[in-house]
Amino acid sequence: MHSKKNQRTFDLKKTMSHKLLFVCFGNICRSPIAHYIAQKKWQHADCQSAGLYASTRDHATPEAVKVAKEYGVNLEPHRATRLSSLNLHEFDYIFCLEKDVYNHLKNQIPTEKLIDWHVDDPYGFPISTYRTCAQIIAQKIEEFEW
Repeated sequence: MHSKKNQRTFDLKKTMSHKLLFVCFGNICRSPIAHYIAQKKWQHADCQSAGLYASTRDHATPEAVKVAKEYGVNLEPHRATRLSSLNLHEFDYIFCLEKDVYNHLKNQIPTEKLIDWHVDDPYGFPISTYRTCAQIIAQKIEEFEW
């Protein structure tokens, strides 16, 4: 009986809608990859992404678009969003893909909402670096427990 209750609680959490934000520097590589892979995996969640220093409306890099397709997600419609344009208190969890982002936010947002997922920035590196980045992100998403 106890295990059924735990299973039911887990199932309930899986059906609840969570508002999630993935943040890096430019919102053109890491955070959109995480955003779209997470949205595919956690269909019950409202996933978004932003960049601390994003140039609004920038496209994802061609390398990020190509690697995301390998995970079955399309980054073509993605446009960068600057972190400062969002109300961060609306999000249940904020996934920081850069340690500097975590440090920037830790005095503004309750730390229980911040998830420190530092992943090296692939920008300017070969596509193999983007693949490694996406693999790390996908693994972190797979292992995340609500």
